[in-house]
Parts: sequence; C-alpha cells; structure tokens
Amino acid sequence: MPHNSSPSTSKKKQVPEPESAGFFASLSSTKWMGQLYNMVQRFPSDPPTFTDETISFLGRWENLTAEERKNGVYDKKREMYRHAARFLDYVSTKLIWFSYRRDFPLIPSYDATSDLGWGCLVRTTQMMLARVLTTLHEDQESLENKPKAKIGRYQIIEWFCDVPSSRSPYSIHNIIKESIDIFGTSGERHLSGGEWFSPTRVAVIFEKLVNRHPESGIKMVVSKDTVIYIEDVETLCLPRRNGKKIENGDNQPYKETDTKPESNQDNLSGSKKKGEFIDPTPILVEKIGIVFEQVWQPVWILVPSLLGLGKTNEIYLPHLQHLLSSLSCVGIIGGKPHASLYFIGVQGKEVFYLDPHLVQDAVKPGQAYLDANALNTYKCGMPQSMHLSQIDPSMAIGIFCPTQLDWETFKKEQMSFEESQQPLIFCLGKKGTSKS
Repeated sequence: MPHNSSPSTSKKKQVPEPESAGFFASLSSTKWMGQLYNMVQRFPSDPPTFTDETISFLGRWENLTAEERKNGVYDKKREMYRHAARFLDYVSTKLIWFSYRRDFPLIPSYDATSDLGWGCLVRTTQMMLARVLTTLHEDQESLENKPKAKIGRYQIIEWFCDVPSSRSPYSIHNIIKESIDIFGTSGERHLSGGEWFSPTRVAVIFEKLVNRHPESGIKMVVSKDTVIYIEDVETLCLPRRNGKKIENGDNQPYKETDTKPESNQDNLSGSKKKGEFIDPTPILVEKIGIVFEQVWQPVWILVPSLLGLGKTNEIYLPHLQHLLSSLSCVGIIGGKPHASLYFIGVQGKEVFYLDPHLVQDAVKPGQAYLDANALNTYKCGMPQSMHLSQIDPSMAIGIFCPTQLDWETFKKEQMSFEESQQPLIFCLGKKGTSKS
C-alpha cells in the first residue's frame, strides 16, 4: 500500500523516495513526467498465465460446462484457452478501470493536478465501487429477474470524473475533501506522511460519500474490527414502519419447516389478503425474490483487514480463496508494498488483479460519451496475476448484497465457513456478544 509518497506537485520535502512511484510523485506533474513514468513502469500488455482449473471471479465461474464433462472428450489445452478468453473479454468489456490521471483541476490546498505516486488506493477503491454500481444498474447476467438498468455506464463514469463537483461525488477531489473533513488534518500531512492511505481510512471516507448519495441506489457498511455486525447491515438496509423493521408479511421469523399462519397484516407489496403469508426463507427463491426486491436497500460491505506483519499469514489463504469464489464478493483492495491493486478473481492459488499504475489524461464529465478514446481509458487492456501468498497483508474485502436473498445467502455461506474451524479473516457478529 502507498504509505510513503507525496503529491505530484508538492512544494515541500523534495527528497526522492526509494520507490520509483515515490520519486516521480515528488516531482512536477507534467505530461512528459507521466510519459516517463509509464515507460519506467512498463505497464504489462501480455496476458497472465492460466491453468485448466476453474476461474472464479466476481461471482462468476469459467470452467467446463456440464455438456463438456458429459461428453468427456475435449482438448484440454483448447478449453483452457477458451475459458481464459471469456474471462479476459469480460474484464475488458464489463469492468470499469481507474488509473492515475494528470491535468485535472487543481486540488484545493494540495497544489496537485495529478495523483501520480499517491492515488492508487483511491483508484482501486473506485474500481470496486464501480463494479458494485454496474452490477446493480447494468449487469443483468449476474442479477437475474431484476429491473432493467435505469442508470447507464456513462452516468456511472461521470460520478467518478476528476472534478470538484457534486455531479461527480466519487471524484478524487471530493474524496480528499471528505478526508480532511473527517480526520481534520491538512492535505500536506495526508500526502507527505502517507497516513491517510490505509484501507480503513479510505473505507470510512467512501462510506460517508456513498450513504449521502441516494442516486447510487446503494448503502455502505464498514466492518468494525473485522466483524460484520448483522444489526448494522439490517438496520441500514431494511425499511422501518412506526420505528420497527419490515422484514416480511407479519414481521416474524420462520424456518423452512414452519407452517404458514393466518395473517391480516399488509404484505410488502401493499395488498391485503386474509390468510396470505410470504415465507422469508431463501429456499423459496422465486417467491421471496419479488418481496425482497421491494424492501431491501442494496448494500456494499467493506472489511478492512490486517493479515500479518510484513507478509500475509498463510493460515488465512483458504478464507481468501473462499471469498474470491463467493457469489457475494466484489473483489479485494490489496496489493504489494507501496502499490494498491484490485483483486478480482482466483484460479487455484493465483489471483487476478487490475493495476491502476498507468498515467492517463483526465476525462471531463460527458467526455466519455462523446469521445471513444476517452471511454477507452476506462477499459483495462490486460489483467495480471500473482500468487495468493504475495498479497500485502493490509487489504479491504468487498461484499455486495443487492437483495435480501443475497444477504441471507452470504450469511449462510459465511456461517458455514466459520463452522469449518478454519482461521477467519472476518466473522459475522451480534452486538453484545464476543468475537470468536
């Protein structure tokens, strides 16, 4: 994670850092400096190495189909390339990629017009949030039976454009302003000291920005000490009537074996039918999907974690693999020392990631709609991979539950993993009980 760099145009502490990013960040942010940085960094253009194991990414899987397994006759190498090609195509066409930008409007009090060398954690968090938003508003493959998209890709991109405007609530300008408002320290201290650039602080900042932007259609919860408190999520995401949460037709929990009682209370769709009961259990997918859609606020949960000192403790690797294969996971913000990356998938013990360490020109609001070249700057040409054990121990894990069914499914999956007695990165908890 970038903990020791300074802003690209800082007028103080012009001492080069040992890392190349820190060195260039201490110099003037001109166009040629960005080009030189790109040359030195040698941003990768070759694909990562694939095997014939299942590729799990962002709630999707690429492996042999049932028909392919049934036939039993296939070219293993050909199938490996075919599945890899589908994965690469999805990354390049579906995901929104953010990178360093240059020549954006001056950031007040920072004297910076580029985030070169210090903004990679901001960019990877933006990538995860963009994934959440496109999943909710655009990606109908992963959200079956949901309403058609009302907010398109151009609108989502505009929300992230690097301008100090309310039209772009997740711009780097608004993120930094929120940082100063929350933590009460100057931009100079944040950037030169690097203390702001930790997953926990970025999570707190994004939580504030997301929860006061109703147009996004989502809520956000940040875990506390690696515990996701069930009450925090459900209080935020379930509506209330007369001070009480509305969870189902008669506001009572039922198990799969329960009988359906008589109830005169209004059901959640607004109709009133005597004797009708809507079972809230996730087993009745089709039935409850309709009900949960109307009452649940989609929620993005971010879990900042520290999994070791210096390197990630290997006892947590099984949980990391489990999470990256989960339907609810929207990736991991992590990386290498002094370099934040966005991890999106796993194949065996290799993890795939998007890298923000490329300097590109800033894009103005509306420009991506009119200019194909500007739009292409949000498309990642080639993801990369690394061994799971090489991930920096400081990270933040993203969970997205667009419906209450997804939330119940995530809880069930997490509780099942907790029962396996393997070391946990985080756990579900209830307030007033001790963390196990």
